[in-house]
Amino acid sequence: MPMMTRTIKGIKWCCLLFFFLVLFDLLVAFCFPPKHYCVWPPHLRKVFRPDPDVLVGIEGPARFQTNALGIRGDEFSNDQKYRILTVGGSTTECFYLDQAKTWPALLEADLNRLNQNRVWVGNVGRSGLSSRHHILALKYLLPQYPKIDLVVLLVGANDFLMSACDPNYDPFFQNKRGAVQKLCEAEFSVNPQSRFYKRTVTWQILRWVNLLLSRYHDFQDSRGKNLENWGEEREHATRVVQQAPDLSAALNEYARNLNTLIDLARQSSVRVIFLTQPSLWKANPSKEERRLLWMGKIAKHGESSRVYYSEEALDHGLRQFNQTLLEVCKRRQVDCIDLAGLLPKSTSIFYDDMHFNENGATQVEKIILRYLRNERQPSG
Repeated sequence: MPMMTRTIKGIKWCCLLFFFLVLFDLLVAFCFPPKHYCVWPPHLRKVFRPDPDVLVGIEGPARFQTNALGIRGDEFSNDQKYRILTVGGSTTECFYLDQAKTWPALLEADLNRLNQNRVWVGNVGRSGLSSRHHILALKYLLPQYPKIDLVVLLVGANDFLMSACDPNYDPFFQNKRGAVQKLCEAEFSVNPQSRFYKRTVTWQILRWVNLLLSRYHDFQDSRGKNLENWGEEREHATRVVQQAPDLSAALNEYARNLNTLIDLARQSSVRVIFLTQPSLWKANPSKEERRLLWMGKIAKHGESSRVYYSEEALDHGLRQFNQTLLEVCKRRQVDCIDLAGLLPKSTSIFYDDMHFNENGATQVEKIILRYLRNERQPSG
């Protein structure tokens, strides 16, 4: 048989095999939908090697691991007498920190030293998620997990940045048709509500290929070099806006979402503690501090533009969201720890605008632990 004929025949068989594999993949996804919502893929195992010259205050390789339900933490067990779920964006996620050095893991370790290894702390923080997404986390995760006793929510940063920097921000987005589906797709890696073809292995492979080819791939590259590049872009801004925009509509939405979170927790008989979002933003930062900043790009001016809010404008805007959180908690008589008021705006705490380095995570954990040990009454 000529070489060309054999080659064509081989290609045909490969195409036929691929077709049947994809068909089988679709049938499995259609007939066996997932039963659980998972923020991260179950049994995820990654190791990152952050560059200490870029990520100030972080050393050594960082393990990122999830359990059978996509939680960054240990598996559930009957020995656990008290369970804490931590919810938030990237400052809860602690992406570049080793599994044992994140503030939720440190909290679990210290509580277990005091409570005979009976406390479980699970982390479902994920980068870029706002209070809109946290509502879905509490709505769908609390009923499917074994009894959760306490939810700790570190919130506000992504709500602020979304409203200040996104030209398409809509304070009533959640009321629109299809909004819940879109939010679920962002919140959950495994989503029983997703269209069946999006649950296939084929779709997941294509999705990861797309992310790898995209310049926005998880912004958290293995070593953190993207942060350095974006910091240089901010440093060479063509224009710096000195005043935060009118945030009234965004603050009203934020208050509504906070109230919904409180209602969901109470419906499940779960105690909730909120944390305000601290940051490195302030008026007149030092040269070293300014070098670490990269957030605050105003997207409405186009991706190729370099228009940013000033550090003082960002600080002022985030303070408004933190103040709204404190006021809602006081009004609803819910616990709130003012992390933003307790942590210094220092490179000893942050490796960029607001993400905690190893010492920062340790200080956050100590504040929460002290609060829990003191058994303070709810705010108000």
